Amino acid sequence: MKKSFFVILVIFITFVNVNAQDRPFIGYDRVAWGSSVSQVQQVYSIQGISPSQAPNDPNITFLLEQFSSGNISNRRFDFLNDRLYQVVVFYRE
Repeated sequence: MKKSFFVILVIFITFVNVNAQDRPFIGYDRVAWGSSVSQVQQVYSIQGISPSQAPNDPNITFLLEQFSSGNISNRRFDFLNDRLYQVVVFYRE
């Protein structure tokens, strides 16, 4: 009886421990892939920058955030049909 109770207790603790683990975040920094332009602007407080259209594809827009100090010079958020699909970070030399 003690043995079966112990086995059930171990299985229960293992189940609770596995389910308590966080799921991995799929995205860049604080925004998930597929976020809209307005969501990215709100999260990063970049409302003053309007999205630009890519010259080679009318479905692609991007936000270019420029930094005056630090190691990062620019950060570009690329959107396909208003959904974030890529972030490119440019570093200073």
